[in-house]
Amino acid sequence: SDIDGTINYTEPVQVTVVTGVDEKPMPQAFALNQNYPNPFNPSTVIRYEVPSESRVTLEVFNLIGQKVATLVDEVKPAGFYALPFNAPGLTSGVYMYKLSAGGLSFTKKMVLMK
Repeated sequence: SDIDGTINYTEPVQVTVVTGVDEKPMPQAFALNQNYPNPFNPSTVIRYEVPSESRVTLEVFNLIGQKVATLVDEVKPAGFYALPFNAPGLTSGVYMYKLSAGGLSFTKKMVLMK
């Protein structure tokens, strides 16, 4: 209290602790993102997320279901991935890419325009 008996309160002080450890966010779930650019010629980037170490396969198929490329087929640690896909030998058209990991699978469509 002050000399005259009044009590004054100050606003709470917010403290931010910096540890110096650069903690990167980890994915919360398996995810397959849309490739970019799309349409593409002749290359694009496919991004995907793995929340825990898992066997991952990433394959590309034409519209009649024939596999035209296997981009990933290995155990991957948790993390965010960006994978370039170069398709100079493929013809123009629509292709599907499929991520299988953790007992789940995700499929997206991409367009190659030459």
